Amino acid sequence: MCGRFELKTKFENLPKVLKQDYPIGLDSKYEPQNIIRPSDPVLVIKNEGSIKTTFMSWGFIPSWAKDPFAKKRQRPFNARSETVVEKKLFSGSWKHKRCLIPASGFFEKKYRIRKANYDPFWLGGIWSRWISPDGAELESCCILTTEPNELIKPFHSRMPVVVPYEYEKKWTEQVKDTHELKSLYPIMMGWSAEGWLVEDVMQKEIDISVPLFQPSFIVNSLEGIELPDLGLNTGENSIWTVRDEHDNDLIPGKKFKIRVTSKDTGRKLDLNVKFILKKN
Repeated sequence: MCGRFELKTKFENLPKVLKQDYPIGLDSKYEPQNIIRPSDPVLVIKNEGSIKTTFMSWGFIPSWAKDPFAKKRQRPFNARSETVVEKKLFSGSWKHKRCLIPASGFFEKKYRIRKANYDPFWLGGIWSRWISPDGAELESCCILTTEPNELIKPFHSRMPVVVPYEYEKKWTEQVKDTHELKSLYPIMMGWSAEGWLVEDVMQKEIDISVPLFQPSFIVNSLEGIELPDLGLNTGENSIWTVRDEHDNDLIPGKKFKIRVTSKDTGRKLDLNVKFILKKN
């Protein structure tokens, strides 16, 4: 954890600081990503005198690695925030090379965790620069994790560090002494679940393409009832929920979810639907 995340935000809706100094052509070539995995290139902001946007490989490669591409070498994509100051592998990067990775959601098992308003957010990370014998450079990063809040705890024992807006400079700037980083420690201790939600990405989604209609029949008797066939399945797997005049369910039906997606913003609206037959 965090082993998968997404960045589905359109370029124009990304944080402004990310668009101050970015690679040429990024604005025209950028595409939202539904799933990002370790070893994938990720969009990152770093600070080496000024904040700059770049791409890095997700999976930490220390500067002293002899062969970063060796099959037996594991590239950590996460680092525990509680030990990042002490661990030799990460301590130098924690002091001099901290970064922020934009995301619109992250995944735990079959669940997506995101902000309720679909806003992007910063994942706190650290990065490294490896230089080959012939001078070629490769920059890589990993995401810091912390203890889970009440939203994440049912799914995992860790969650990513989420850095609030307006902390971009403080998080990424270099320092001479780690004591100067103490102001960042509260951020690394976790974040509030308020304004966040969890979605089951495995939940069945259906595309209802039948025309809307108003049923033009009345059920007068519930004994030996035969439901009219309106092209929506009235057999053993009927979609209909049959209720009496007191709104008691006599025959359970099925529930459906209709998802409406905005072509302009990409935001989604989920509608839970039941088809009900009620005795008159």
